[in-house]
Amino acid sequence: MNVLVSLLSLLLFVSSSIHAQIRTDVSVRDKHTAEPLPFAYVSIFKNNQPLVTFQTDTNGTYRLNLAHEGQYAIRVTFMGYQKLDTLLSLNKYTSRTPLVLTADQHELKSVVVTKAKSYLQIRKGNLVIDVAQSPLATTSDLWSMLSSTPSVQTFDTGNISVKNQQTVVYIDHRRIYMTSNELRDYLQSIPASSISRIEVISNPASNYPADVS
Repeated sequence: MNVLVSLLSLLLFVSSSIHAQIRTDVSVRDKHTAEPLPFAYVSIFKNNQPLVTFQTDTNGTYRLNLAHEGQYAIRVTFMGYQKLDTLLSLNKYTSRTPLVLTADQHELKSVVVTKAKSYLQIRKGNLVIDVAQSPLATTSDLWSMLSSTPSVQTFDTGNISVKNQQTVVYIDHRRIYMTSNELRDYLQSIPASSISRIEVISNPASNYPADVS
């Protein structure tokens, strides 16, 4: 069974139960070239407790919302780069949070270059992932897969967000109507091996219902 999963980010204003005091644009770049690093993993900690983990988008950025001002520990990882651990004081005036990574320097005895089709594509502003060709194929179930999908956040409550916005889930072009907990349990029951493609749709077309387009 090859299953298509679509996540649609609502283009309506969504009021959060937590009123964010901090809204900052996190950017991750190469220290020497200043090139953006897309899909870098960023983890935020407060008092040694993990708050949120996310991936940067194709431009190496992410809009982060936090409920309280204060000092936060930040960890950034990206393949081929040294891990960054840093402490930052964030407040309501922190509109931008630039982070830079240093490339790992390893002497290689030999290098083999092969051409491979990218598993990530941007189509009309939407992210399309060919699961079979991606690292997501090694996850156990659909919920775990979405937890590792760029720009997607999953929460223990069963909520799913795309770029901090509420989402609607479609599987094989059928909208899923469930509570958060029911949706989480359902997605955990679907093996990752049955998923062929994931689409993260930030700009739903007019053929979708009015509440998601």
